[in-house]
Amino acid sequence: SLQCYKIPFNGPSVELIGHSCESLEEAALWLKDIIKVEESHRIVIRNSNILNLGSGQPVELSYLQKHFGITIMESLTDEGAALEIEGSPRAVIDATFAVEFMLQTTAKQEPPATDGHTERTNKYCYQVIPIESYLQKFKDKEKQLEKAGLRVLKIEKICNPLLESAFQRIKRKIEGKNTGMPVCHRLYHHVPAQYCSLVCKTGFQKTYSSQDQKYGAGIYFNKNPRSLVTTTKEKCEMDHLICLFEAEVVTGSYTRGSRSYVAPPSLSASSMKLYDSVVDNIHNPEIFVIFNREQALPLYLLTCSLLWNPEEKTSLETSAGRRPFWLPWEKGSFRIEGQSLRRKARSLVPTN
Repeated sequence: SLQCYKIPFNGPSVELIGHSCESLEEAALWLKDIIKVEESHRIVIRNSNILNLGSGQPVELSYLQKHFGITIMESLTDEGAALEIEGSPRAVIDATFAVEFMLQTTAKQEPPATDGHTERTNKYCYQVIPIESYLQKFKDKEKQLEKAGLRVLKIEKICNPLLESAFQRIKRKIEGKNTGMPVCHRLYHHVPAQYCSLVCKTGFQKTYSSQDQKYGAGIYFNKNPRSLVTTTKEKCEMDHLICLFEAEVVTGSYTRGSRSYVAPPSLSASSMKLYDSVVDNIHNPEIFVIFNREQALPLYLLTCSLLWNPEEKTSLETSAGRRPFWLPWEKGSFRIEGQSLRRKARSLVPTN
């Protein structure tokens, strides 16, 4: 069902309406960025569709720069593709709307999802199936993630026959090279919410994550979600949505990674054969890095928020100098906050 929240300003108000808390948070964060333009004179657009810009779009971006008197810089970092717009606040906001519209029109058109959350293209079909909270499978995962400091808001099972076929093919190949030893691990991967649908559709990409490439330019997975929580706590606000994928990963034979690696190293100086992955510690690995996305199969999408102990929560609120806006949901809650947004929106409450 549709969720609706009203953000009152000094005068008019804005209502956010959507089917999921993820969509509403993305929209709220976007509004917060727009509000901050008045002070910063810049905005950074991170959108997966930037990767799909065709040959005609650079010309359009150049026209926007001349028309609005702004600068647009493109970049591709570990955090993904981005467009940075700078100029006068009014021009930056107008250009942002134009760019967002351009990105929407470059997105591939797909038929709407049918009942059961099935999405189809000409090449394949995949399903994202919600796991109900009363099921034992949900409770087991919820208990496991709570130990890691995460509150589970939603669990969805991913069924993608095309990805599974490619995964099984490479799994059989690596099993043939490593007879008698386990070649798979059940691991976790953290991505921004905007890339979740792309992972469900086409699999993992290193450009979807902001992981430090300490052990090589690959796709990073963690054995224990607790280590992801430790990293996330340093970057995010309380109750910020955290999207984790639980995946089956073919790790095969592995060795310690290095920042210089763009592929697994050779088994030996005289060998043409390569390791299948690299790790942080060969004796007790916590982080696994693969360089072929077909070695990982997304199984579950886990939407969570951080569990803060009272001391951490009080400390964070005091140091930030503000109180959080808590938004209740069916399971758990999420919050939107920020100095610029707080000045303009004194509260964020559900409409009746």
